[in-house]
Amino acid sequence: MSSFYRSITVLLLGFLCFFMVASYSTFAATIEINQSFCGSYLVSNNEYYFSENITCLNNDGFLVSGNQQNVTVDCNGYTYFGNSSRHVINFFNEMDFRFYNCNFVNFSRAYLAGGSGFEFVNVSFVNFSNNNAIYTSGLSNSLFENIVVENPQLNAFYMHFGVENVTFRNITISDANVGLAFVTTESNNLVDGLYLDNVSLGIKNPINNSVFRNLDLRSTTTPIDFDNTVSNLTFENSYIGNTSNILGFGSAGTDMVFLNNFYQNFNGSSPFCVYSTICDSNPNSIVASSLSSAPSSTFPAFNIVLLILTMAAYFLTM
Repeated sequence: MSSFYRSITVLLLGFLCFFMVASYSTFAATIEINQSFCGSYLVSNNEYYFSENITCLNNDGFLVSGNQQNVTVDCNGYTYFGNSSRHVINFFNEMDFRFYNCNFVNFSRAYLAGGSGFEFVNVSFVNFSNNNAIYTSGLSNSLFENIVVENPQLNAFYMHFGVENVTFRNITISDANVGLAFVTTESNNLVDGLYLDNVSLGIKNPINNSVFRNLDLRSTTTPIDFDNTVSNLTFENSYIGNTSNILGFGSAGTDMVFLNNFYQNFNGSSPFCVYSTICDSNPNSIVASSLSSAPSSTFPAFNIVLLILTMAAYFLTM
């Protein structure tokens, strides 16, 4: 191949790499959050990162104007201290917001009304003063993973209505009145890993078509309270506690599955009937275990393609 054609080929490959990089990155800017951030607004398609602990007493922790979307906030393990009368988050119908590696302390609550595509990963909520530390309504297709809620005023999570297709994974709650409170019309949710310490009521009114697994409800006065008629619920691989302390079974509805759970009042016979005809065929055998998941790849397919193109350009110039 002549030097002219090699040069044209390398140039075309370079342009292709450039456009792939441009299309792959969806962030307009990467912005540092420092002490002067308090009172500032999060803007669509930006990536924010903490460089120090922040104290914000005169505003909500994170402000938005209008319907923003596609925002990432990485606190890098730093702490955001607030005013107990202010929200750390106060969002309406936002989409695709991600909060990673954050410690939120001394705020009122996190308020999420509507919206979808939220991710909270490695986030703690400590000493929140509102009755509901994390309040959601109309939230869908979202993830709470590796979450710690300590000493909320009343409830750790309060799902008001329309919470669907939300995953709660590896949640630790301590010193609360209620761990997870579902109110109305929630469905198709997954709770996979819930660890409670000194919580009066573990799960209030779990709603239709949902799965609860790897729960530790022993340190509760009431593990579960079924307030309304529900159906298609599964509780599995969990420490349930004493089944005589579960409330509302009389109106709990149909298609309830309890499987492979550990019960403190197990009578030694199998199947063990949790209530009436709701029985566990394999009680006190498999119990809740620590969750583990493989880390996501830090070398995605895009980087592989880019590497191949770069190598091709190199050999063409030889």
